Amino acid sequence: MSLVDLFRRPRLQDPRLGTLRYARGRWTSDAAACFGQRDVALRIPGSRSAIASDARELLEGLERQYGVIRAQMLPYLQEHYAPYAENADELSEKAVKVIGAIREPEDLWGHITLVRVWVGARGLPGSVELAYETAWDIEHTIGVTISGAKIADFCGSVGPWW
Repeated sequence: MSLVDLFRRPRLQDPRLGTLRYARGRWTSDAAACFGQRDVALRIPGSRSAIASDARELLEGLERQYGVIRAQMLPYLQEHYAPYAENADELSEKAVKVIGAIREPEDLWGHITLVRVWVGARGLPGSVELAYETAWDIEHTIGVTISGAKIADFCGSVGPWW
């Protein structure tokens, strides 16, 4: 290995997640495929040679349990959404149109996009933050931290971590 190789950011072509880049103890992508979606920003711990096996297992386990996690999230999403629906007359025309299309709690999912998955959120092994953009609240990104396959935290506004 040459000196240049020591400073070059390794790349990994993962058959499931896509192309990842390594830096500072983690693999990252801005276009990963996970949780049934494409173009998701991903951050997952590992070494220069591979994704950490426990981190991969955690991610894959949560993907298998995503239906249960979504059901747990729905009351939190409803609580986040309610003030927007109640004050629709103060929102943009586009937001009003979205709110008009939401008839039942399950309809919220049609207006939410997963944009980021952070395995080992805030340096806590075993936790994963899922970040979502919503069509009714274009100014904020919702963050849901999962630990032990349960919601540990729900935040109506999380910042970028890149």
